[in-house]
Amino acid sequence: MVLSPVKNWDLRWDVLKDFLKKENIDLHIDSIGGQEKIALKDQYEKAINEKYDLLILEGGFTEEVINLLKFKTQEVIHLGASNIFVKKNEKLWPTLIFEEALVKAINNSFNELDLNAPALIAGAGPLVRFVVAALSKIGFKELVIVDENIELAKSLKSQLERKFFNIKIKDLEYGEINKLPGEFSLLINTTALSIENKILDELYFFNFLKSQGCVVDLNLIPPITPLLSEAKTWGARLLSGYKIFCLADLLMVENLLGIKLSEDEYCRALFEKVSFIEVDLKQYLKRFMDRI
Repeated sequence: MVLSPVKNWDLRWDVLKDFLKKENIDLHIDSIGGQEKIALKDQYEKAINEKYDLLILEGGFTEEVINLLKFKTQEVIHLGASNIFVKKNEKLWPTLIFEEALVKAINNSFNELDLNAPALIAGAGPLVRFVVAALSKIGFKELVIVDENIELAKSLKSQLERKFFNIKIKDLEYGEINKLPGEFSLLINTTALSIENKILDELYFFNFLKSQGCVVDLNLIPPITPLLSEAKTWGARLLSGYKIFCLADLLMVENLLGIKLSEDEYCRALFEKVSFIEVDLKQYLKRFMDRI
């Protein structure tokens, strides 16, 4: 089983639509995901023509859609990605709501976060652009992007360092994680939870994390991933992905309708939804446990 942070909209929508029904609200919402990128243009045009209220992009579509956009903001152009589109003035506009949600979640969850220490970002996929933008706003000065595909990490680093002059960005091959000094104050994992994920095998040792460091996992399922579970044993402070996606959903509704749903009630309902899905965590930790 592969549990990915960029393929979770259906679960979130099941919870969100129940909350919107209580407000007597019926929205026209769709998501574009999967691997058939050739369909992106057609589906985007469909969303425009049929006047969708919201459009959610999953996976690599977040970057590819930029060249198709009929309406875009300078912030979106600068970042080069968007994954949540909201209708305003009868037009479907790209937003950076996920970035905003991540900033809010980190600021709310972690007091006295050491911004002078580097942050480690696991993965070089579509969410990393939003993560780098969020950490830039929070005030980090140095980031390290680690991936199994070092060429992908190098390419992303090259693109992002031309956009964020206030941050020093480095790339790292996953096999070098165990050589990092214990000076990182924050880890954000953007990679999917899968048995084949070699990055997670190295992260579980947490040799790189400072005392009272912080760990964020952008996977929605399960709410407490093996990464968060192991981080807890090391005394790290934790932020689960469901809380970030909860804030993103609430910000979507606020941007679109101008109403605020209860954060506590919605996050609790989302937590219960994803907790109901059974996941055998031991299978993901097997290689790590064999090494210790």
